[in-house]
Amino acid sequence: MKGNKPTVLLADDEESVRELLLQLLQREKCEVVAVAGDGEEALQLYQQYKPDITLLDINVTFRFI
Repeated sequence: MKGNKPTVLLADDEESVRELLLQLLQREKCEVVAVAGDGEEALQLYQQYKPDITLLDINVTFRFI
């Protein structure tokens, strides 16, 4: 946690949902450290930022190699 604010990673493949959740989280004084549009990006950003909270759309796309 950074100060009193929890750090958050937000991942959703729908831009409108990302924008809405981002606004809500900022209003609640959360520190959104990263926003991802797919599962691969979310995984990379999680490893980079190690957020306190990760909000991940259950249907977010992820390609397995």
